[in-house]
Amino acid sequence: MDYRMMARLRPDEPNFQPFFFFDPSLDPPRWRPVSPPKHNAPHPPAGVPTDKIHLLSWNIDFTTPLAEERMTAALKYLGDLQAEHEKSDGSPTVIFFQEMVASDLHLINETPWVREKFYMTDLSGGHWRSYYGTTTLIDRRLSPERVFRVPYKLSAMQRDALFVDVKVEDSVIRLCNTHLESLASGVSRRPVQLKLASTFMHGTNGSSNDNTGPSKDAISLPTPQAAILAGDLNAFAPEDAVAPGECNLEDAYLAVGGTEGAEEGFTWGYQSPSEFAPSRMDKVLFSGRIEPLAFRLMGKGLKIRVDVRNSDEEENDPADDPFEDIWVTDHFGLVADFRIEPREGN
Repeated sequence: MDYRMMARLRPDEPNFQPFFFFDPSLDPPRWRPVSPPKHNAPHPPAGVPTDKIHLLSWNIDFTTPLAEERMTAALKYLGDLQAEHEKSDGSPTVIFFQEMVASDLHLINETPWVREKFYMTDLSGGHWRSYYGTTTLIDRRLSPERVFRVPYKLSAMQRDALFVDVKVEDSVIRLCNTHLESLASGVSRRPVQLKLASTFMHGTNGSSNDNTGPSKDAISLPTPQAAILAGDLNAFAPEDAVAPGECNLEDAYLAVGGTEGAEEGFTWGYQSPSEFAPSRMDKVLFSGRIEPLAFRLMGKGLKIRVDVRNSDEEENDPADDPFEDIWVTDHFGLVADFRIEPREGN
């Protein structure tokens, strides 16, 4: 963890960072950064569908033991989903992860299908403010323009919003991967955090809290045609239900016919013991000229079988089952498909 980088991050402002692609032509083959000008990035092939985006978002619990085994299983599951998607719709994919730790990032950047087909925003936690954070994978058939983080000043848990701008035709689509403040301790913070993220989604430039106005970095950001925000919003309180509307954001689950408060939409509370009731903690929100086509949950009931024998014990009872099934994570993941509407005047 580069704590010098952490100290330089400006809260409530865009902090630009590079993104990376795996270059097999290097000796040895390795990930390399892409920073403007992006002359060293691979160009998207001709004929790429430019009117749709396939989004996946998943919080992989960092507090549960066997992190590497669980993340390995999650990546295998996602790789299978991606292969199925490529055989059917085939639209470009973006994947949001929350609660990543260093071992997760290593496993992601070692995964063959990720190396072959995706850009990655983070190879290390150097742009996080804590030992865990968010990372985003962007289909290499898309054209990323910039990546920036907006650390939430009002956050005891050092949370942030990770933005990626992708160019589609002549328009900018802004993608936001975020993890809002957790549970009861964050009830008063989450609406403020979501409001800040929404200002960048709408293109009305975030501004600093010292009354000096927007920074030059905020002013340099283009206004997107549309924006999508997804992640673990820790939404379980009444304030969380109304916050998206107060930020002029639409809810993809509701837009495609889901019902608020219906158990079928709950994403958390079934795969982890808790004092809190199940709820729709994870959401996909959007704004601008973009239309949700489909929404579903993924990863429900996903477990791995692990050896729980204690190697320090001199003897193990042969009658005991040495294996146990454990949840890969405590959250269900989200899958949403969007169609990008034509620009006005086209």
